[in-house]
Amino acid sequence: MSRFLIVSLALLILTAGLAWAQPTEVVVFLSLNYLNPYVQNALDSLGWPYTVYYNSNEAAFRADVADGADIVVYNCPSNYDAASLDTLEDYVNDGGLLTMCHWAVSFHAGHGLWDAMEFDYVSEYFTPIPVYFWDDGHPVFNNPNTLSEPLTFSDGWARDGQRINPSGSAVAIAGYTTDEQDNEGAMVINSANTTIFNAFCWDEGTSAMTDLIENELTFLWEGGPPSAFSLLTPEDGEIIDVFTGRGGDTGFVAETMTTKNAGAVTFFNRTNDPVDVDVTFTWEEAANAEEYQILVDDDYTMVSPEVDEPGLTEETFTYTFSVDHTITYYWRVIASNENGDTPCNEDFEFEFNYNNTSIAPASLGEVKATFR
Repeated sequence: MSRFLIVSLALLILTAGLAWAQPTEVVVFLSLNYLNPYVQNALDSLGWPYTVYYNSNEAAFRADVADGADIVVYNCPSNYDAASLDTLEDYVNDGGLLTMCHWAVSFHAGHGLWDAMEFDYVSEYFTPIPVYFWDDGHPVFNNPNTLSEPLTFSDGWARDGQRINPSGSAVAIAGYTTDEQDNEGAMVINSANTTIFNAFCWDEGTSAMTDLIENELTFLWEGGPPSAFSLLTPEDGEIIDVFTGRGGDTGFVAETMTTKNAGAVTFFNRTNDPVDVDVTFTWEEAANAEEYQILVDDDYTMVSPEVDEPGLTEETFTYTFSVDHTITYYWRVIASNENGDTPCNEDFEFEFNYNNTSIAPASLGEVKATFR
């Protein structure tokens, strides 16, 4: 086979791979009186195919979304059919990818779409307000375009946006104040990293909106950092397994014990020698996670953790502790991928209680591990 043919085949395979990696069905809704082609410019820059719908064919937009769009962009600075919000709610609840801007949340403050996108309406405003980055390292502000804050706007409409709060495990990455504050959110990403709500009008912004929309679409398509997740642990003080054993004069008989969900175990030690305890930690799966890192230490700040194990690809990890005194440990897990890191929702603590008082029928030491 000639070198030219080999290179040509390689380029063909590479090109096919890149085309496959792009979305094939991007559905866009634009209000008839939109001011600037920022959405189209962003999609053209990405080279993604897309279909645009307007108020006159909004029913066709809903049908296309319901048919299974890869990504939906909803740019609605003005009039719209409220039935589209119902369609978008179903789409998001089915795992669809949506970025949107909207100035009239107050018209449907209790709509289920806002619950699906995980934010709460606070108030509306009637004069454009600059938007500041509360997480300036977030990919939405850096990939593929580096944005500068604040984002500024001109007054094009009677209503210009609203203040919002994230709900559940969603995060507000930008707001109307320089530092993060309650009731001042401007951009919220849901916990699954599948939706972005812009509480301002793209159309009133500068050409930086093209870069912002391009970044938002890239973030949604690439998956973003892992989603929020929680550690798994038994009820406070619950004993999962009980193991007892007596050796000769040398002390405890070495055997492997694994607890469920990093639970509690009680066992006995004939001497005051250290006792090895195998503890298995488990946690929820974080969507989009490529690997996990577990940290365990007797200092909750975990500046120099006793256990620091990165590169885990399963939601479980077992570690052997050598226990010779009562001690409290703290543990946390961090999920990561190429787009960033997400720590677990909260740390948990557990205690090894070492008791070497006399217990019939012999002088035995007791160690009890309690998780909470």
